[in-house]
Amino acid sequence: MKSKKAAALMYIMLVGFIVGLGMALLNIIGTTMDRESPFVGYNQEILMKTYGRAQEHLLFIDVAAKLSSERAILDLAEKAGFEDKSDCGNYLGYNTLNNKTHSCFPEDLSKGFTESFNKELNHYLEFYSKAYLPKDNYGVSLIQGSQKLDVLGIANQDLQIQILAEEFLPTTCPHAENLRKIEGIICSSTQSKCELNSEALERLQLAQEEAKKQNFELLVTSATRTFQNQVFLFNKYGSGRAARPTCNAPHLSGKAVDVVLTKNGVPAAGMSSKQGKMNDMTIGDRAKLQEIMCSAGFQRYRGEFWHYEYKTPRWDDPSTPGENCILT
Repeated sequence: MKSKKAAALMYIMLVGFIVGLGMALLNIIGTTMDRESPFVGYNQEILMKTYGRAQEHLLFIDVAAKLSSERAILDLAEKAGFEDKSDCGNYLGYNTLNNKTHSCFPEDLSKGFTESFNKELNHYLEFYSKAYLPKDNYGVSLIQGSQKLDVLGIANQDLQIQILAEEFLPTTCPHAENLRKIEGIICSSTQSKCELNSEALERLQLAQEEAKKQNFELLVTSATRTFQNQVFLFNKYGSGRAARPTCNAPHLSGKAVDVVLTKNGVPAAGMSSKQGKMNDMTIGDRAKLQEIMCSAGFQRYRGEFWHYEYKTPRWDDPSTPGENCILT
């Protein structure tokens, strides 16, 4: 253990880390105010509240990073500093630094630590619903001191936080009524519950039956959301892609669903938002999806091929299946 690299590893194990995320810049994006300020200083107050929320997000990242660094060093220490296996083999399942014929030491502690650190940090960021925090976003520099090894974490891209008017700030909304767990249809969503209003679910199950007749199946990608889920998605995608986080947002009612078609277990043609415009119904099987959903009584939001609603305030009962299928 006289090697400097071995000593550095020992310092990591004994001393720990000082994680600095102060260089993660916060890029604040303003949203347009739709009405005049009700009093002097109204917009300034919103900015101050947004600053407070931004500080909360940064504090979360800082705490999560410290926990992630501790878990990363334990993982790295168990591997004797190697990303994978030692050229010197192992003893009782642990990498060895010397096999009596030659010595082996990790070539780059920083690389192995960065990979493990981001893996651990991603786990925390994935379940943070108050803002969109990008994954795999941190580069790490190891700074060797005389007595310890410091770690500096630097964000690769800015954090983007929406400025929301007072009525859009986190609040308590009425719970969606008559929710039932989605059954018989695959649901894959990290930012919603796999639940729908009972009436909407019955209609969705009818749509699933029709899809199967045509050798397709439905895949639900988003169903009932909480207010915080909606805030997260609005922060991530902005007003052009996600509804403003109010208690009237369709997904909060349990009567809106994002759904795509699958065939043989994989998405059908055109079921990706990255393929052309989101509302271009000529791509792949998007028109087929609309036909199936509308035959069950749903109506599609005109801006997205995947978003359908049943008995929301803006829903209008189609008098004939397949007609009047676009929300107005």
